[in-house]
Amino acid sequence: MLPDGRRLREFDIVAEDKEVEIAPGLLFPAWTFNGRIPGPTIRVTEGDKIRIR
Repeated sequence: MLPDGRRLREFDIVAEDKEVEIAPGLLFPAWTFNGRIPGPTIRVTEGDKIRIR
């Protein structure tokens, strides 16, 4: 909790530009977030303060 009563939510996200195999032998250049497509779900409540690193 922050001094003003809001909750601080922190997320570590790593973005990488890499080739992803979308079918056997078929590579596609894509951005991945934490090594995944789609990236992780960010869940917060209205009024929360968020920090993404």
